[in-house]
Amino acid sequence: MLFPEAPRVVYRKNPLDLVVTQLRFPPILRISRDSPADFQERIRDQFPNYSKTQELTLEMPFSPLVFSGGGGGIRPALEDYGCRHQFISEDGKRKITLGQDTLSFMTREYERWETFSSVLMMAFDALCELYRPKHFLRVGLRYVDVLRRERLRLNGTPWTKLLRPSILGIMGEDITVGDVKRFENQCELDLDNSQGRIRMRTFCGKYPAMGEEVFVIDSDFFVTGKIVGEEAMNRLDFLNQQASRLIRWCITDDLHQAMEPEST
Repeated sequence: MLFPEAPRVVYRKNPLDLVVTQLRFPPILRISRDSPADFQERIRDQFPNYSKTQELTLEMPFSPLVFSGGGGGIRPALEDYGCRHQFISEDGKRKITLGQDTLSFMTREYERWETFSSVLMMAFDALCELYRPKHFLRVGLRYVDVLRRERLRLNGTPWTKLLRPSILGIMGEDITVGDVKRFENQCELDLDNSQGRIRMRTFCGKYPAMGEEVFVIDSDFFVTGKIVGEEAMNRLDFLNQQASRLIRWCITDDLHQAMEPEST
């Protein structure tokens, strides 16, 4: 297997800055033609606010992510796919976006997969019952982990003690680690038995909100093809499993313990 099995844990000091899932399907023009009032009613208790927006690029392009202003979090770049219907939680930290060819769910408060997938299932059921997409073309799950040594009380600990050498690249070399001002690497890999792929980007740079150097692991897991009905959710379960294995594979035991793992 690409990433070895590891006991599933929930980190009390969760490094996740952004989690996004997206399901793409053949265009359904009724979604853009009509107001999605019935869809809104299905999710309005949890997502009471509504707006129209230009959709975020949720699939990872091979171009840099950027730090956002204000809170200093990671954000994908904007790309114009036309008007989308956006349903937003009261605190603004969770968003469901519906377009004529896509359904997505994005959160900045990820706790565990069961909680995340239950919200997604609510929107997924509404989509399937109201608009009946014949199948899905792409199912994706993206995690952006921002590792902050200050938050973890690891100030002064070199990245070489916290991350495996293959993730650090040139930063893992003792002769260069103090001289590297910014590092970025990207790759695309097949998952187990070619059941999907991962686009992965790692980079190191300053965290604008606090002037702190952070290490970012941005991983976009996806499956393409003709994916019918509930199989889309089964594929997401598989991708989540792969994501859990990936982050444990990337980090050392020292970093694992510093994030305060709890068994599930």
